[in-house]
This record gives sequence, structure tokens and C-alpha cells, in this order.
Amino acid sequence: MAYKLWLFLVFVRFLWVFQPQTGYIHPDEFFQNPEPLAGDMFGYDVHRTWEFNKTQLSRSLFFPTLTSGIPFLILKSLSEVDLVQITPATLLIFPRLAMVIFSLSTDFCIYNISKLLGFNAKKCLNVFASSYIVLVFCSRTFSNPIEMGVFALILLMVVDSRQYQLAPQASIKTTKDPEKKTKDKEKNTKEQETKKGGKKGKGQGIVKEKKEAKETATKLSRKEITQLRRKNISAGFWLGIFILEGFFNRVTLGLYALFPLLFWLTGSATSFSFSAILTIVKNGLLIVPGFLVHLILHLVLDSLYAETLDHRFFRDMDFAVKNLNFDLLSNITLTPLNLIRYNLDHGNLETHGIHPRVTHFFFNLPLLCLPLFISFVMEVFSVYFKGKSARPNFTNSSCRAFLGLCFFTPVLLISVFPHQEARYVIPAVIPLILLYSEYVTLPSGFPNAPWIVWNLMGSLVFGVLHQGGMLPCLTHINGMLTEPAHDKPVSYHMVFYHTYMPPRHLLMWTKPPHVDKKGEVSHMLHIHDMMGSERMTLLRKVDELMDPKTPIPKPYRREVYVIAPASLDPIFCRKNIKNNYKLVKTFSPHLSMEDPPILFPSYTCVEEKERSPARMSQIDKLKFSFSLNLYKVERVIHVQTSFKA
Repeated sequence: MAYKLWLFLVFVRFLWVFQPQTGYIHPDEFFQNPEPLAGDMFGYDVHRTWEFNKTQLSRSLFFPTLTSGIPFLILKSLSEVDLVQITPATLLIFPRLAMVIFSLSTDFCIYNISKLLGFNAKKCLNVFASSYIVLVFCSRTFSNPIEMGVFALILLMVVDSRQYQLAPQASIKTTKDPEKKTKDKEKNTKEQETKKGGKKGKGQGIVKEKKEAKETATKLSRKEITQLRRKNISAGFWLGIFILEGFFNRVTLGLYALFPLLFWLTGSATSFSFSAILTIVKNGLLIVPGFLVHLILHLVLDSLYAETLDHRFFRDMDFAVKNLNFDLLSNITLTPLNLIRYNLDHGNLETHGIHPRVTHFFFNLPLLCLPLFISFVMEVFSVYFKGKSARPNFTNSSCRAFLGLCFFTPVLLISVFPHQEARYVIPAVIPLILLYSEYVTLPSGFPNAPWIVWNLMGSLVFGVLHQGGMLPCLTHINGMLTEPAHDKPVSYHMVFYHTYMPPRHLLMWTKPPHVDKKGEVSHMLHIHDMMGSERMTLLRKVDELMDPKTPIPKPYRREVYVIAPASLDPIFCRKNIKNNYKLVKTFSPHLSMEDPPILFPSYTCVEEKERSPARMSQIDKLKFSFSLNLYKVERVIHVQTSFKA
């Protein structure tokens, strides 16, 4: 039954891809992955953020290529043979499908880690799959779910190989046990022979049995040592790859991998000694091959994309020989270094937001997984106040102590940085799920009520409501652009006010010249992102766009629209001197945390009394409050009257 629940939750995960979630969590889910790749592959007019500035490229192209580049290539190929049509929906679905497929690797890791450490695998899988982190965040093109998956792979490699690192100690015990068993048999035989009075021949049998036991023990010991060496070599190679990949994806992966890596490097060493140092060096060398192979791959890929390295180095041998010099390193783009340099500038961090350094512990972690975080805090207090306990805890269970440190250490280190968002600590949820799945599930393996309620709320808010009107609005604008020009083509000006940055690749707007397949001039689009600017700044911008003196390229006519949350509707209901705002369409549900909705509004629109909330029913008021509105700006025509004397 428990595995059936997990399969159902995986089905829901895929279902939310093909029936796309409308929630828009953060601009990074678009602008750090599909936005620049769509511009490169389809020629769309996109917005490139500072991370993808080719003069200072700060994001590696490896994972964006896997999660957006390859899906877009498949989409493009399918569209060329008329199997799939390129639309805003398919541009959204294909990268998200790749992310969900990648997320299954984390399910695989959790299952195997729980099996190795003796946890209930069914409960761990159900808790993971039912978390809104997985249902919502893992279907989005963030770098954070990728970091979580890589961290889970590192934990699996460390936990798996750690079992074999302990094998030499087990072998020693195995070697000694047959000797002890032989001595016990010898002692028992002596007592029996003494009682019976017959001691003849017992010595020869005991020696033979002892010899056979030693041979068997030695044979097992050599086999386990061979397995240990092979596992260490394999684990070292893959750890090098995973750590390098994760670091190029997000530099904070180094903080997550720090404690598991130290645990793996020390091997079976229990004290500081020369042999312990030798073990660390030997294990460290095992990481180098995988690390170097993928380091070269990343450097070449990113340098080619940033155009600091000429592709002719790999295609033309004569060109490579002529231009090969000692200045080659200056042509290499190292994206993590550029990202670290950017974040070390406190002024850059201030533009993204400065938070208290306790935000992760007191707000972000409870927001992501409140029941699991409460369980962690309760165990910490239990250990601190009660000391030793018969129940497994951090003090009497090595695996619980290991997972506890794998959770606490990276969160503590990441908290040093003042810019703190909840998605930065998503990977830390993996150890919590392994430790406390028993606490948030029923004996049958089904999640309990607090866990279900918390994750239903998270799925509703972040998967559906949060900035949920933005994607339907972009689809509507795309429809406006594809409509045929009946009279004159339109030069559209879309002003986004108090919304998140619009991902422009979903508008499917290509760069000039704007001529459709029939050779006719098509519509033109201009995006104006006003972000959270003041009302007067918006009004000045609209006045500038609507000013008749502002030139319009022939043969276009101008139309200006404003997109804003419904909580700001009173601004657009006023009767203005120069411009009025006519409500064209609403997109709901939409929830803006920065501009929370006005529940059951009762104001009256002066210009359009028929759309006044005061005239709406209570249900319509509630729906209108949670919406994103599209307004068309209309110029006020002043009629002059003359009087004859």
C-alpha cells in the first residue's frame, strides 16, 4: 500500500507538468535557465540577466543545457515534423518535464540510503514525494532542486562506501571469532574428555579445526578488502564528478558536501595519526580523476558560450597550433569564480535583499517543512536536557549523528551570507526526511494530518496562487500578437507594474524585422518592467508612451496596456486628466505578497461604474481580489467650447 501511495504521488508530480501550475515562485526559475536558452535556440527577444552577461558569465551552461536546451531541441525537432506545436504551454512543459525526470534520482537516493541505514524506506519515500517542495519546486527550472538531487547522490555514495570502509574492522573481528570459537570448543572438549577419562586423539582434531577456521577467516578478509578498494575507487570517481557538477551549478553545494566529504575522506580512522593522514590523502586522490574530467568539460562548454574560447581550437588543427600560447588561461571562463566575486560585493547583495542571518533557522526551514523541523528541534532539546536515552538519538546512534550534522552544518554555514531565501536550504530537507519520516507518518506509512495539511497549503500557495496570473496573462498577450492586423499593425507597449519580471520567451516574440510568413508586417511588442516603482513614476511613464509627440514607426498604431495586481485597482479607477485605464481582462487566481489583496473591496470606480466592486457579489469580490488585471490606457479627449459675445 505504501509504495502504491508513492507511485500515485509521482503520477501527481507528472500531472502538474502536463497541466502546468500557474504559480510563479521567483524570477530565477525562468531567467537562470529557459529564458536565455530559448533566446539562443528559437531567436526570441529575451531578457538576459547579469548571470548570463557573456563578458562576465556567472552561470554554468551544463545543467541549463540538460534541463532546457535539450528539451527545447526536442521540441523544435518535433515541431518541424508537425508532431507538436511550439506554444507558450509547450515552452513551459518541456523543461519542467526534464526537471521532474531528474527529481526521480532523488527518490532513488532516499530509498537506497534508508535501506543502508535501516530506516523505513516506504515512509521516507512517501514523506519526500508528498512534500510541496517536490510537488512544486522540483518541477520548476530552479538550480536549487538540482542542488538537492546532487547532494542526495553525494550522500548515497558516502553512506554506501562507508559500509565498506568499516569492512576491515569487521574482518578483524571475523578473523578473531573463529579462533575464539576454537578455544571454546577445545575447553569444552577437555572438560568432556576429563569426565570420560578419554583424552586420546582430541589434540589432533582441534588443531585441524583451528587451521581450517583461520584459512576461512583469511579468505573472507581478503575478499572484503578487495571489495573495499573497488568501492573506494568507484565512490571517489563519482564523488569527484558530483561535487564538481554541483559546485558549478551552485557554489553553495560545497557547503552541503563539506561534512559528508570529510566523513568519507577519513575512512576508518578514529584518531589523528600518520595513518589517518595517509588515508585522507589516498581517498582524496581518488576524487581527482572524475573532478578533472568534468572540470575540463565545464571550462570548455562555458568558455565557448561566453565566446572567450574560439571553437576553431577543436575543429581546425592548424588554427589550434598557430594560436596555442601561454595566454590560453586568459581565454577560459570560470563561472563559479565570477559568481563568487559578484556575491562578495555587499552592494550587489543589497540589490537582491539583505536578511537577518537567523532567517534560515527561524523562518525559511519552518516554511519549507515545519513538522520535520519541529521534530529536529525536539530531538536536540531531548538530548540536551535528558542526556543518554534508550531510544536512538544523536548521542547513541552514529547514523543519526551523521545525518544531523549533514543538516545542521551547511545551514549554519549558509546563514553567514546575509541574502537568504527559502529555496537556498531545500537540500537540507533530505537529512530531515531520513531522520523524521517516522514522526510524520502513520504506522501504515501514510502521512499524518499535520504533514498533509502543511503541504497542501504550500502546494496551493506556491503552486497555484503566488503570482498565478502572470503566466495566463503572458499567454493572452501572445494571442494578441498572433492576431491578424485588420487595419494597421499595432505597436504594443506592455507596462508591468508591481509584478515579477515577465519571462519574455513565453511571449514567443522574435527580433525585427517583423514580417510574418505571408510577407505582411506583423505587430510589434515593447516590454516595460516597472517592478515596484511608485505610482507617480508609473503615471509619468504612461504619459510618455501616450504622448502624441512620441514618434511611431509607420505603418503602426500605438496601444498601451498596464498589467497590475487587483489590490492596486483603486489607482486605475480614478478619473484622470490625461489618461484613463479601462479594465480589459482579469487573470485569477493571483496572489502578490508585496501587494496583498483587499478582501471584499467596496470602493466605486468613477470612470467605469459597472465594474465597481461595490456592485459585485461577495464571491465575485473575492475572485476579483485575487486577480491580475490587464488595463488598456485611453487618452482623454478634452472638448473645447467657444462662446460668442
